[in-house]
Amino acid sequence: MIDIKINDTKIPKSFVHLSKHIYPEQIFSQDNQEEIDFLFSEHNQFFKTGKAAYSIIDEKIRVALFIDKTNIYQNKKVAYFGYWETINEVALNKELFAKCEKWAKEKGAELLVGPINFNTYNKYRLNTTINNHSIFLNEPQNPNYYPALLEKCGFKILNEYVSYVVETKTKIEKWFEIYEKKKDLLKFDDYHFELITPELWLENIEEIHKKSEIVFGDNFAYSPVDFNTFKAKYGTFFPYMICSKTSLFAFDSNKKIIGTIINFPNYLSLIQQKMPITNFNYKAYSENVKSKTLLLKTVGMVKEHSHMGYLLIAMLLKIIPNALEYYDDYVFCLMQKGNYPSMLGKEFSDFTKTYALYVKEL
Repeated sequence: MIDIKINDTKIPKSFVHLSKHIYPEQIFSQDNQEEIDFLFSEHNQFFKTGKAAYSIIDEKIRVALFIDKTNIYQNKKVAYFGYWETINEVALNKELFAKCEKWAKEKGAELLVGPINFNTYNKYRLNTTINNHSIFLNEPQNPNYYPALLEKCGFKILNEYVSYVVETKTKIEKWFEIYEKKKDLLKFDDYHFELITPELWLENIEEIHKKSEIVFGDNFAYSPVDFNTFKAKYGTFFPYMICSKTSLFAFDSNKKIIGTIINFPNYLSLIQQKMPITNFNYKAYSENVKSKTLLLKTVGMVKEHSHMGYLLIAMLLKIIPNALEYYDDYVFCLMQKGNYPSMLGKEFSDFTKTYALYVKEL
């Protein structure tokens, strides 16, 4: 029998070891022990209102469960499952998820959704791409049998996401030429733009935290985090990883941040070279990588400035010349399928990668 345990002690070392067993050659897909220890400790503000549980059978299967009062979808209370790693065995997974569903129902949940590791600030989604080339840092990675296993356990796709891989620069160049000619017809005069340096990021980190709640608060499965947790995750080496040549803040006339594009070099090759993540920055990347890939990762703007995509176009016009100069390939990463940025990325795409979140009614 599988025993789901409410998390009141540290996650065992075997919990982290399982990711190394499933992904022996994918270093960046393996769990970080320090991060796991922090997230499952009293220092994580999630536990002020939320509850978690976990189960593990060494080198075979594991899962964690999360429930919090903020997790609501279509007026139904939701529990999440995450950190799910498993061998390809249907019966074992059916037994595990039966226990998960029982735990979630006892906590009042009507839906079980995942995979989500605590919240969308951490890893979530399954990779459903059949031909998984052009892997990039922090892209969801999993064995090909994972989606089918979830479906056999009664889960269905709830939300779909896409990444568009662009290997043909001319598509972006043509778009830029067209809109550069049109820019005088569009009203960008009320905005001020600045490339994101580590210094600019750290100077504005409190406002960035507040705006992230506003801009992304309506996204599916979004859960807020307190400022101290946000700062711990995004206020140390994170701002140095951002590509300062192609990432941008848009400010309104009151010098308040109202939009952003946050991009990164694809540091995966540096991970494979075993360079410490604390050393990641564009200089280290450019010195160690010949063919450079830009990850267009996060696009956000406050609602009153998002009309007709004008602000997004304005920001793209500012960053594309540098993107073309400093990078060879591009990935529009992990976007909600069908939203405006994803439709724009699709215009340029040479190859599409797909991902999904799954749900089961309880």
